[in-house]
Amino acid sequence: MPEGMQIEVDDYDRDSIHTLALAYIPLRSVGLKRARLIKNVRMHAAVEIYREAGTGSAQIGPSEIPDFFGGSDEDLVYDQRIIERLAELESFDVYSLRIGLRDLEISVSDQEVFELSDAKKDELLPYMRDLTRPLLAYLYGDESSTASDVQTLLNLFTEPNDQQVRERIERLAMALNVTPSGLPNALASFGDIFLSLSYFRSYLTRVLPRIEDIVSWSTDVRENSFISRDERLSKQVQLIEGQLRFLSQSVGRRFEIFDSEYKVDWERVNIDTYRMVQTAIESHQASMASTLCGLTVKVFEWENKFPRGDGGPEKRADFMIGEVGAGLERLIEVEKSAPRFEDLET
Repeated sequence: MPEGMQIEVDDYDRDSIHTLALAYIPLRSVGLKRARLIKNVRMHAAVEIYREAGTGSAQIGPSEIPDFFGGSDEDLVYDQRIIERLAELESFDVYSLRIGLRDLEISVSDQEVFELSDAKKDELLPYMRDLTRPLLAYLYGDESSTASDVQTLLNLFTEPNDQQVRERIERLAMALNVTPSGLPNALASFGDIFLSLSYFRSYLTRVLPRIEDIVSWSTDVRENSFISRDERLSKQVQLIEGQLRFLSQSVGRRFEIFDSEYKVDWERVNIDTYRMVQTAIESHQASMASTLCGLTVKVFEWENKFPRGDGGPEKRADFMIGEVGAGLERLIEVEKSAPRFEDLET
């Protein structure tokens, strides 16, 4: 790639759970750096050459790279090996990439790959208030001080304008085993972890109603068409409907447990409870990312292929079996092997 040449990455790719802009990756082929790696509806990683409304998406497997991209054989082999390693990742969200790229020993110079866009952070503000409001209430005795995000909240720590607030900051620092000057960094780290939970929650909020729509859409033709008289086909489709329900309900229950059992009581917090919440979120990041990535691509493809929720019985059954069903057993395996909350507390 010519020195100094930069390829712009839009916010969609920075914030997406299922796409990775290859512009971030140290590849040698300029053509490849203009493409992106995606998780498709079959839960395979593919290089997406282009996507246009109305014409769909052109995708190739990593093994096909030499057939579609120019460059020296040596460079293409180098790039192909990197992409084959990236394809092993379960999800392409920034939190999975922080761990995945390090484990794969792939070094990137642009740290944007590890950060959500400002627009996405703004979008997640309503979820972040579950963190900021209780902390403000502890420091100021109410929630009258406005701090809609973690950074604004941290700024309040630098120049507290009240002796009582300073004393509470000191007590909180002591409880978390840091100095008052080190408290903003500790809370910033916790805020980033909480932001990851908010990020995944936003996908859950988006996906769950659409999964119900897909199941209803499928059930309608399974029960009210020729499919009801085809026992084998009916059972196949019904199995996939049940798998979708299991996945959405299971990951949804995890968020319910976070809401009920893992709220930080800043009045009584200590280093053990603080770390317990931190550990719980971190331990669930990878499996939540995998499940939500899988459900997201299923919803994404359904919305693109059936934007009006139409389709005859045969088309619906084919889509459920051939595309929705692909990879669901792997997602169920991931979901069932997710850490148990009771084990995290021992």
